[in-house]
Amino acid sequence: MSIQRGVAYTLEGASPRTVAVMVLTNDRWNATMHAVGVVPLRTPDGDGSSLAPIVSETPVLQAVAGRLVAVEKSSLGAARLVVEAEQIARVEDAVCEVLALRQLCGATPTRPPSPPGPVTYPRWGEVYYVAGQRVGADHKRYVVVSKDQWNRADGTAVAVRTTTQARRWGTAFPAIQDRAARACCGDATTFAATRFVMRGRPQPQWLPLADLATIARGVIDTHQLETAIGRALAQPHT
Repeated sequence: MSIQRGVAYTLEGASPRTVAVMVLTNDRWNATMHAVGVVPLRTPDGDGSSLAPIVSETPVLQAVAGRLVAVEKSSLGAARLVVEAEQIARVEDAVCEVLALRQLCGATPTRPPSPPGPVTYPRWGEVYYVAGQRVGADHKRYVVVSKDQWNRADGTAVAVRTTTQARRWGTAFPAIQDRAARACCGDATTFAATRFVMRGRPQPQWLPLADLATIARGVIDTHQLETAIGRALAQPHT
């Protein structure tokens, strides 16, 4: 089955509220990789919002942009909906906001601010093990790429896997940690905050701003967000 960006498919094992998932990764990625990046579409809560827009009126479906996840193509079922370009753009804008892409991709990258108060959530730019995520006997390492306001409010975080196995190259797999590792940008996925292992953290425990900006550009490439980041950067700063 050919998987296309902007099409919503049923998903095997989805939560009861998830009606379908909309593919966001670009079609080049979708044609060659085993997993694709999707955003869940669910029955709505209220009227929607900028970070959870209504993307379909028949049926009424709400996209949860901050719950970006990578799923195996084999888990996708029948196509339920072809999302209109205007609604895809609203999802793209929300993903850019959750991942702080405007701050990271400007002429001078800056760190997204953290909210005041106790840190009880996985933090943007920091590296963690995630419970249940292994390669053989080894824990996978993930860097958090969603901004802290979202992580604290939603109880989840979007993270990108890093690897020292340099099997792939290019913008989608940028070098980080002084070229000691690479980030797998197309595999960006959401985990509950409780799954991030807060003790016994990997080294390094965080990445420098330059690495996070490089990862941001990788996600823009894999998830076809070039037009969306152009819109974001064109907005006046407030």
